[in-house]
Amino acid sequence: MHDENRVLKAEIELVKALLREKDLLLAEKDKRNDDLKHALLLTGSKLPKTPEPATPVATNKSWLFWRK
Repeated sequence: MHDENRVLKAEIELVKALLREKDLLLAEKDKRNDDLKHALLLTGSKLPKTPEPATPVATNKSWLFWRK
């Protein structure tokens, strides 16, 4: 009976340690996500306010050869 209690206590301590590690990893992930959000906001604020109009690219329509 005492051996079972020791084994269960060891398993409980292991689970608690794994939960602490998971919480630390989640906190690090949240911090990285916040850093990325701030970086995107910063780069977004550096973009020009009005986009330049896109110039259409002239394509050679070879199937219109008889119109030349």
